[in-house]
Amino acid sequence: MQIVDDRLFKNDLATFLRFGFVPREKPFLNPGEGCFESYAELVRNEILSSTQYPFFKYASKSGSSKGFRQYNFEEFDSAWLHALRNSGLQDEHIGVLLSGGKDSTAIVYGLRRIGVKNVTCFTYVPAHGENEAEDAASVCEALGFEHVTLRHNSKADFQAWVSILARSEKPCGDFAFPAVCRIFQEMKSRGISTAVDGIGNDVYMGFTTSKTDHLFSAFNLTRLFGRSVWGKDWLFSLIGPWQLKYIASSLLMHPLERMFSGSRLGVDECRNLGIPISPIWDTLTELADSTDGMPDYQKRAYCRGLLFDQFGAMRKSIIAGESAGIKVSFPFINEHFCEYYCSLEESERFDLKRGINKVALRKYLTDLRSQYGIAAETYNSKKGSFRFNFSDFIGENKEELRKAIDFRNDKTFVHDLQVFAIALLNKKRDYYRDSKLFLVLSFLISESKRSNI
Repeated sequence: MQIVDDRLFKNDLATFLRFGFVPREKPFLNPGEGCFESYAELVRNEILSSTQYPFFKYASKSGSSKGFRQYNFEEFDSAWLHALRNSGLQDEHIGVLLSGGKDSTAIVYGLRRIGVKNVTCFTYVPAHGENEAEDAASVCEALGFEHVTLRHNSKADFQAWVSILARSEKPCGDFAFPAVCRIFQEMKSRGISTAVDGIGNDVYMGFTTSKTDHLFSAFNLTRLFGRSVWGKDWLFSLIGPWQLKYIASSLLMHPLERMFSGSRLGVDECRNLGIPISPIWDTLTELADSTDGMPDYQKRAYCRGLLFDQFGAMRKSIIAGESAGIKVSFPFINEHFCEYYCSLEESERFDLKRGINKVALRKYLTDLRSQYGIAAETYNSKKGSFRFNFSDFIGENKEELRKAIDFRNDKTFVHDLQVFAIALLNKKRDYYRDSKLFLVLSFLISESKRSNI
């Protein structure tokens, strides 16, 4: 039986509200030609047939291959600069999403080394939390690039987010999306034609398991009791602090769900909204079967890189770029560089004992800093990846959000989501609850486009 119309739409919605993204190329749209027995089969086939990013074929190689090369600056530098030269960046005004981290820092060093001069780097600073601007500005000053700091501005952030989301064909549940929307809006105003994003290397650079994740895995209740306790957040509803609620909900996730960022609606919350939840469990079972036998760090690389990066994290720049008319380049997915990096010895890619990823990239940046005279602590001292305080954002824009989601729709479950969102907006701000509300609001604002056509 082929999945069509509201059934497929509901399945995508359920996945979005649980994962924060939908692992399909065109979510909330029918798949076109082809007949699929189940939603899980549809998702599996779309993942396996994805050819947009050639680096995916290195997902398994990154964990299974021991490699044969040791790190060498000249070889690494040659492969990395090749990736940048083949990203279509010459003779254009380039905008770089620059955090204080390793990936985006490697990009600006590389642009300097291949002779690209018309570069403006953008860093977003939240109202509270990590301030990456100082580190980013130090790198730009040393390399001779313009640096722009965008600070939290509730109204400007909201306007950029709603404007881009309401024009998008699909929602974006990434918690950093409002910050990225603001950056792309600023890029457009400055005449930037191409943006460069450092996302995309988790799938082959390694994604080792932290001590915290080891503990979550050891005490995961779904691993022990299966579907009967999966997503039953209400079991811990009387817990007070949001931090404890988040920990409790993590213990009730499917083990693979822990590898995706963010909070999510509980299974019973979805059911009460008329959203089918069984297809998600079936999809997780399919994914678990496909990763069976992989070591944990390789499984994390697969789920974080192959799924979350492609369908989640990378989407926020792609969606914002499409809205602003700006091409987005992801040099870390360059096939030549991926192949080189996977040829490195395992110990050059990640240190499993110490839980350190991107070992060779760290060495490369250390070598570069010595050449450009930048202190060793310049990158990654305040790493937030454009962290965005969405709970404050919701509270500061509560009335505007009410208006944004007030639209007519003939789907009963969409109306129920509107009622659900209004009820949460009326409650006292709570980080855990607001993380769920952010996903619902993201969907509803995106859905408003279809309702107003």
